[in-house]
Amino acid sequence: MEKTIFCDSSSLISIAEACMLDVFEFFYKKGVNFFITDLIEEEIIKKPLSMEMKGYQLSALRLKRLIEKEILTVIKTEKKATDELLNILNNIFFADGKPIKLIDAGEVNLILAAEELNVYSLLIDERTTRLLIEAPFKISEHLEDEIGLNININQKNLREASRILSKFHVIRSTELITVAYLDGFFSKYEDQLSFFEASLYRLRYNGCAISFDEIKELIDIVRKNE
Repeated sequence: MEKTIFCDSSSLISIAEACMLDVFEFFYKKGVNFFITDLIEEEIIKKPLSMEMKGYQLSALRLKRLIEKEILTVIKTEKKATDELLNILNNIFFADGKPIKLIDAGEVNLILAAEELNVYSLLIDERTTRLLIEAPFKISEHLEDEIGLNININQKNLREASRILSKFHVIRSTELITVAYLDGFFSKYEDQLSFFEASLYRLRYNGCAISFDEIKELIDIVRKNE
């Protein structure tokens, strides 16, 4: 397990909605440090807590508690650098001459903060951001299938994006939970495997971009290690 991980709002929300935030404390006690940026804190905690609809506040309160316990550390960031990289990443793929928005400021903010601290492990559940980091050409194929138009690529922006992003490694919430299972996170339950399987499906239905085949692969991995 990596010792320092930057967390995106997508994974934090997936894990919070699945009522599994105690996995962060589990790893924190094993020496793993988790970071978020001030922009992500705004998205997942401050904004929901300022809303009148109380139904959005439970996960925000739980995540706020992790910051208060210093399990999640908030990093301050610069808006100018975020805007510059955001412009590059959202001007890579074009359809009918118009740029296709791929990524939001929160993910870009996260990437820049991680790079500044030489941290290259990112906890991200959102599919497009993960593909942009790991396999950008798959985005082009996906977009062509989805919208039925030819996709043009700004090669200069793609090269710059690859230069920045290729050093990063993406972890999804389901993979974090898999490592936790192998480290004994579910040992308090008599039927550990059933709880683990249910957790993977719960994370999928709460926003983690993972296929049913990939879930089966993770289950096979833990069975082989029993």
